[in-house]
Amino acid sequence: MRFSIILLIGTVSVRLLSSELINRNYDRIYLVGMMNRYLTSLVAHNPSGLPLARNVKYTENGQRLKLGNGMWGPVSGLGTYKLYFADTVAGQIGYFGVVEEKGLRQ
Repeated sequence: MRFSIILLIGTVSVRLLSSELINRNYDRIYLVGMMNRYLTSLVAHNPSGLPLARNVKYTENGQRLKLGNGMWGPVSGLGTYKLYFADTVAGQIGYFGVVEEKGLRQ
């Protein structure tokens, strides 16, 4: 039987985004949109279009990395399984889903 490993890709804290976005009320639609924007950038291997603060810190497995390294290299696509966890009070969103790495579902 074939199965896919579902990965927690990441969480995005809107509080860490640029100052122009800090005083905004965050609804679920907005937060899901931000996560989708992050995932699109991840697949494109290009974080430069994200509205992040200049001092944003990026980690994978507890290791601090330069934004654009780590998963930003091998991820080549997204699967159809997507589960979002939106916290509109804290302005945070999590994503649980399937990714493709170098064309293979992981």
